[in-house]
Amino acid sequence: MSIDDKIYTAHNKSRKRKIKMTLLVILIIFFLLITAGCISNEEKEVETTGVETPSDMIDGALDFAKDLKNLDVSISIDLYNLADKFGSAKDDKEIEEIAVDYYSENAWIDKIIYYDAVTKERLDIPIQIDTELDSYLPHPTEEQLKLAGGNIHYDSVMIPEDGHVSVECAAVYDENGNYKGCFVFVYDLYVALNLHPMFMDTEKSYGNFICFCLDKNNKIVYSSKQEYIGETVDSYLNDGINVIKISDKESGAYTYKSASFYNYNRHFNTEKITDWEKFTAFKTTYTLYLTKELGQPPLIYNNIYDVNPDQAEKDVNDAYVYAVQKGNQALLDRINSGYYNTPMGILNYDGYVVSGFDNSLLGLNFLNNRGAYGYAYTKSMIYTAQQGGGYVYYMYPVDGTIDTQASQFSLGYIMPIPGDCFIFGRFSGYSDLIPKNVNIRNDVTSLSRAVLKDAYDNGADYVIDKISKNPHNTEVFTGNLTTNVEDLGILDYEGNIYASAYNPSVVGYTLTGYKDVYGGSTVRKLIMLAKSGGGYINELYPNPIKDGYVDLWLYSVEPIDDTYIVYTGAVIKTFEDISPDLAGLNLQ
Repeated sequence: MSIDDKIYTAHNKSRKRKIKMTLLVILIIFFLLITAGCISNEEKEVETTGVETPSDMIDGALDFAKDLKNLDVSISIDLYNLADKFGSAKDDKEIEEIAVDYYSENAWIDKIIYYDAVTKERLDIPIQIDTELDSYLPHPTEEQLKLAGGNIHYDSVMIPEDGHVSVECAAVYDENGNYKGCFVFVYDLYVALNLHPMFMDTEKSYGNFICFCLDKNNKIVYSSKQEYIGETVDSYLNDGINVIKISDKESGAYTYKSASFYNYNRHFNTEKITDWEKFTAFKTTYTLYLTKELGQPPLIYNNIYDVNPDQAEKDVNDAYVYAVQKGNQALLDRINSGYYNTPMGILNYDGYVVSGFDNSLLGLNFLNNRGAYGYAYTKSMIYTAQQGGGYVYYMYPVDGTIDTQASQFSLGYIMPIPGDCFIFGRFSGYSDLIPKNVNIRNDVTSLSRAVLKDAYDNGADYVIDKISKNPHNTEVFTGNLTTNVEDLGILDYEGNIYASAYNPSVVGYTLTGYKDVYGGSTVRKLIMLAKSGGGYINELYPNPIKDGYVDLWLYSVEPIDDTYIVYTGAVIKTFEDISPDLAGLNLQ
């Protein structure tokens, strides 16, 4: 019961009069505090005004909806065709070959899992090592699959190693119509929209908008701001920056002001417009939010950020010592007070933001946070923290668009602290903005999966021998590469190298001690990724030709089996003078 209810129930006029006087005094004091500057009003909700929706935004919404519907149709056709192939397969080996063929040809897909209803066993492509993936995936029954017409789509399934992913399940029947089991696709909708064959080499008209896609439960299943995937809309709508709640107005679009939007123009006051639309795709109805900046300043590609790794390392080490001595809560208070010059936060090993950076991010899960090349770099942060700390590297997409060509090379310095958490201090590795090469990820993926398929077909020893006999030659596996993939090798889970196409002198050695420019072990990170089913990682090495220059690499990692791992890599960009300390950190 509220205070007013109690007053009216008691019919105590004198008491009511005293309460009103007390409230009046409190209001007067509060007003005086505000006018005196003792209370800031930083959380004031942004006012909105109705405006006419530009036709290009409407086109963008329609195009995005059309693309999702087309993707739905494309995946449904693939599900039907694969289910037919699985149903006619004679044994697990043939099913495995069918799955590997599809996996190797589709860079957008994360995993394929086949469930045999007779043996109650699962077949994973690629092989899953040291994970509990099965307990996190949905397990539809035969009856559920029948009622759904043979396949079921699941949004925002949370897998600890991958974040929120999309899952497609399809029933498999033999030639006599008997239920054999089902298989599932595990994939990231963000990656599918950028790497699915039907979207490659096409120009998306919605690429200039910030996009949020919500399911019927208001859960974000797609976002160009990746950290929001899997969250409910209420977790961020009130910050006045991203979108306006539909309930605020009956319809239309609204302009509003913000002091910060793009990372590259923080000092500008900009005006945005937000629109939304409901559409049906993936067998359900979604709400689509599109936000566009009006009067956007031109994109500048030089001298945007300061580079100061020394300060970041100093601040993170100080925070680590403070946490050990004073406790995590004391460190939280220190970070939140703005004590450090380095942008700093605390994440736990499940990827959730515990403190720091921006209060609007508290409680969000960053496992979905994607680099410019579409990989979850938070994984690398967690692995680095579990190994005792150090640097992580990633290409950070310029905030604001789905398909931006602008990205920035960023670094983070990490130290573990008590409570299964780690401190993350972030800073720029290079001041210029860098146009991303959208083909690099597709090429390193295509090559690693071509090697993987060859290993499944002919054995790992055959592939090791093939790499050794064809140095500097990737065309023996695939001839469809458009960029210069410059690293290809096979190693085991102890870090022993069995084949290297570009550096055969390392074969036979254990390279867990092989260091990048900041002293981290690349091979250990590759092994950690392989154990969780594979993935991507950035690494930084001295350029072998130019003294004082360093190369930023993108690596793709795939587990071949429980013994061998394949890795492929390509250089994203070569930097000069990225850090004043590089001269003393050459490879060991």
